[in-house]
Amino acid sequence: AVVITVESRKSMYKKFLGEALPVESSLNRKLADHLNAEIAHGPVKCWNDAANYLSSTYLYQRLQANPSFYCVDMDTDSNVALADSMLRNALKELEHAGCVIVDGGRNMKLLKSLGRDKKAFVF
Repeated sequence: AVVITVESRKSMYKKFLGEALPVESSLNRKLADHLNAEIAHGPVKCWNDAANYLSSTYLYQRLQANPSFYCVDMDTDSNVALADSMLRNALKELEHAGCVIVDGGRNMKLLKSLGRDKKAFVF
C-alpha cells in the first residue's frame, strides 16, 4: 500500500506500521437491545445471568483495559461496579420501553408483545 501525506504527518503513519491500535467495543451503545434479545431467547432470566452475559463479551474485556473510553460516570474504579452500572442502565432503558419487568429480586420478565418483537431486529 502507498500512503501519500504531508511531511508533518509522516511520523504518525510510520508509528501505525509498528504498533497495533486497540479496537474498542461498541456494544455499550446497543447493550439494551442485545440484552433484550438474550432475555427473549431465554439464556438471561435474572441479574446473575445478565452479569454472566456481559462478562463474556468483548465489551467487558475492553472495559477492564480502558474504562475511561466508555465514559461511565462513577466514583469508583471498580470494573465490576462499572459493568453493574451499564447493566442497570440497560435494564432501566428496557423497562422504560416496556420490554421487560425487573422485580425487586432482580429477576426479569419479558413483556411478550414489545420484547419478543424487538428481538427480531437485533441479530
